[in-house]
Amino acid sequence: MKTPQEKQMEFILENLADVAARQARSERQIHALQAIVKTGMKMLVGLTAAQKKTDAAVRELAVSHKELAVSHKKTEEALRELAASQKRWFDRNPNGKA
Repeated sequence: MKTPQEKQMEFILENLADVAARQARSERQIHALQAIVKTGMKMLVGLTAAQKKTDAAVRELAVSHKELAVSHKKTEEALRELAASQKRWFDRNPNGKA
């Protein structure tokens, strides 16, 4: 038969083993979370750099788009002038002969 002190000692040892197992599991989880955070930070740095490149490309496209819109307006004006000129010519020359 075990004495109360022996029972108490067994109880303490069992609990210590359980606590040690939990602590080991917690430490593994902490290390895993640290690895995830490091990976996430690296990804964030990469995304930030990519976003800066994308922003620059969008700015360039916006400038190009504005230039194209101006050019398009000039082309439309020239086309209208050409159409008006042809209409005037055909109005003066209904048979299409000069």
